[in-house]
Order: sequence, then C-alpha cells, then structure tokens
Amino acid sequence: MSSQAARTLALFCATLPVIWATSACSQSRVCTDNIVYGVAVTVNGGDPSTSPGSGAGGLGGTSGTHTSECATKVTVEDGSYKEELECFAHDGDCSCYGATERRGTYIVSATLDGKTQTEQVKVEGDECHVDQQSVTFVFD
Repeated sequence: MSSQAARTLALFCATLPVIWATSACSQSRVCTDNIVYGVAVTVNGGDPSTSPGSGAGGLGGTSGTHTSECATKVTVEDGSYKEELECFAHDGDCSCYGATERRGTYIVSATLDGKTQTEQVKVEGDECHVDQQSVTFVFD
C-alpha cells in the first residue's frame, strides 16, 4: 500500500466515529404529533357571572363552571405578529391560549373592565416543540 493510500485510509478511519456519532444524534430525537401553545394566560378578577355582551364587565361566563366565552381580551405581540388568544371561562377564571408552536419574545396584554395589564415573556423550545410560558393577570 502506498503512503498516500495509507494516509487516506487513516483519515477515513479517524473521521468515521464522528460521522456515526453525528448521524446517530440527529436521528435519535422523535417528535410527538401534539401541538403546544407558546403562551398560556390565566385572568383572575371581575364578576364571573357577567356575560361578555352585557356591558357590565367581568370575565364572562354563566352560572355554571364552564362556558366558551370570556369578557376579557388577551393579545400577544412579537414584532409585526399579533394574535388575539382564544379564551375560555372556567371556575371564575379565564384561561387563554395562543402562539401555537411559535417562538418569540411576546408582549402579553389582558384587558378587563377597561383596565389593561401587560407582561413580557420569551418563548423558546427545541427542534420539536416550544416550551410554554404561563402568565397570570389579577384584576381587582
């Protein structure tokens, strides 16, 4: 075997473990099919028995413990991206979800009875899903 062939073989053998390790790592991660909301917001306060259309304020809801409407408005903004979150009344609170599988630094705003509160959150994640960030607003 010539010295050139020996050097080529030695280089190939030296890099082979790196190639195997790299390909094994990139194929070992299996992502699930579920979706993850980047931002989850809970709004506490107001009168949970007040319906959104009554003009009297409050989180919304009915005399039961669950309804699909809330009087609060919750938005997230990241640069030019803006989304109004879907909100659901439950046990006197309002739960809102959005920024589905979207990373970013968000200004989260909740408005209830003409009052607005804001908070900034950073949503990060891995190659599969975002890591959900939770925010709670309390209105008196």
